[in-house]
Amino acid sequence: MVQEWVTRAVAALITEEAKSVTKSGLAAVGAVTLLGEHSQKNTYIQHILGLYLYSTGASRQQITVLNHLGLSISYTTLAGCGINKHYTAEGPFMVVYNNINWVQKATSQIVGRIDTQENGMCATLIPLLNASKEALQATNLDKSFDKAPPLSLDDLILQPDDHTFFQTCLVHTVLMIVMHHSGHNMQRFRKPLQESLPTSHQKIELHKTDVYPLPAMNINESLTAGNAEVVDAVLKELRLDMSMPEFAAELKLIASDQLSLAPGAAVLQWALFVPSLFHYKMAASHGFITTHLGQPNHLLTNPASLVTHNTILEHKPISTSLDEYADGLTWETLQSHAATVVDRFTDNRTVHHLRQECAVHGSHRGDMVFENAILFLRNALHLREFSDTIKAGDSGRVLNILKIWGLAFRGNSQSKYAYEILYLVHNITHVWPASLVKVVLNNWLVNPTEKPQGWHEVDLLQEHFNFWIKDYYQAHGSAASWEWLKTIAPCMEILRCLATNVHDVLGSKQGNRHAAPDLMDDINELMGSLSHHSVYTEQQGRAFNDDGPPAADVIIDAVTALKQFNSMFTTLQQRRRVKPLVGAIEYYADVTADDSDGHSDASVDNFDEVDLNKGVRPDLYLTSLEDVALDMDGYAEEGDDNLVFDDFEDEFPDNNQSDSYIETQLTI
Repeated sequence: MVQEWVTRAVAALITEEAKSVTKSGLAAVGAVTLLGEHSQKNTYIQHILGLYLYSTGASRQQITVLNHLGLSISYTTLAGCGINKHYTAEGPFMVVYNNINWVQKATSQIVGRIDTQENGMCATLIPLLNASKEALQATNLDKSFDKAPPLSLDDLILQPDDHTFFQTCLVHTVLMIVMHHSGHNMQRFRKPLQESLPTSHQKIELHKTDVYPLPAMNINESLTAGNAEVVDAVLKELRLDMSMPEFAAELKLIASDQLSLAPGAAVLQWALFVPSLFHYKMAASHGFITTHLGQPNHLLTNPASLVTHNTILEHKPISTSLDEYADGLTWETLQSHAATVVDRFTDNRTVHHLRQECAVHGSHRGDMVFENAILFLRNALHLREFSDTIKAGDSGRVLNILKIWGLAFRGNSQSKYAYEILYLVHNITHVWPASLVKVVLNNWLVNPTEKPQGWHEVDLLQEHFNFWIKDYYQAHGSAASWEWLKTIAPCMEILRCLATNVHDVLGSKQGNRHAAPDLMDDINELMGSLSHHSVYTEQQGRAFNDDGPPAADVIIDAVTALKQFNSMFTTLQQRRRVKPLVGAIEYYADVTADDSDGHSDASVDNFDEVDLNKGVRPDLYLTSLEDVALDMDGYAEEGDDNLVFDDFEDEFPDNNQSDSYIETQLTI
């Protein structure tokens, strides 16, 4: 009878009407405490509170004090209740892994006891959405790979329909920025903004992604065999035997950073490596900052530079111009103004035209300030569109941005990621079967919260888990060990969910975010400076100091080396046809046969022969496109600019003709 009364009292305590502490709640807490002292079988509430305290980062001292008050179990009980359990893989899955590093400090500096850098790996298993066994058959991929045509420029350039849709997405991105940074007067447009969200046919259906963290592994990824050991340890944890004949028949999806995946892509034909979109976004952010803000930007000679803005923001007069703009504004007018911003201030054709005038007529023509402002807005808008697209879970919109970044990464001197995106676009358009493409596009984003705007990249999910493991659940001092980390890592997601549920049930979630600062003064001050210097108004003859050139148009000035990419892909096709000694699958093409399209392996679309050994160390065999990406800097060191950057020299002998063609196609 007493337990039933306690259960009803606790249930009443967690309802919306009884979130505050009441007399009934206090009586229930007292009864639970007395029952726990009467019998250890009545300590369920104490276990929940103890786990909650640990999941929120409470110290051992705090847990011990509450244990002596009868409100929690002891810290020793918490630390000693870990039981090693093994996962058994059932159904299609994806594994994402990333390195975890921290410094283990010695409390007493004596001989043999010093601070050490600990390097290991953490991994997470994610069940696949809408993935059938037929779609993951390795034989289907091998056949499609053997018949795949080379990558063409048309595969990277957005087609007219895709370009129109992309422009609509950019307009919506501008509206999102306005809504986020404007005052309360704009909030009345929040509903029509949500209703006007552009959606492609490849948007992932809303669902809750189940995640299962695996035990931490004391494996150093930076070693030569580090990644192979990680994959082997994960498969052993999942009770998968690589020696079984049926193991290689079904593809296993693996996600990690680009550098980690490159070595395994050459030898693991049963593994399908999923792109790490978060690392792509970091690379794009780095390239954007390097291109536009990486240098002092000619000091104050560029009124749109970061140093100029930092100087201006030391003074913050109050202005109400945005509020005046919002008064009487309609949704249709706001959409029209956003479209005008995209059309006028992100069009690279204007930049190309101004720079041609300067080259032909001299320094009194052209406008470096206006050119840089257009390129800055365009590249920044692309980066913001990618972030918004990830949150919305729309794979079609993600692909549009990746195609553009496949060109931009080369212009940002990020050849590794440029080749990675070429590799991805080629796989999606020509190499992977259609059913396999759907599997990848449905699972390279995760949504643990099942919220419409709760999507993020799989590699970012693992980064979050690593953060929680290091900052909340890692033992400190002499208690820190890989044995403890191996025990606590699989429990991390459960502990986080427990803390969230306790906050929701008791209505005491305070959050860890401070109030957002009011940026209206900063925005208005920058608007005044941009208007004073006419940054977004064309004025012929403006130029920076002689010590720095204007920002490069990273999309048009650096079209990626398709010829080299296709040559290496042909070599990879030939080597893939060689039957391996172990782990063989049923289908292997005849090594001596020509390609299925009727063309000899000696040439691909009449491309000139390329010396594959140029710029490559003799002891390094390039067996995959990822290996090419990791070694492409060798070509730049050799100074072979034509091979790396001038992809269409044969097709366009005249450089002006090539620029005009690319300018016409890349109207972004």
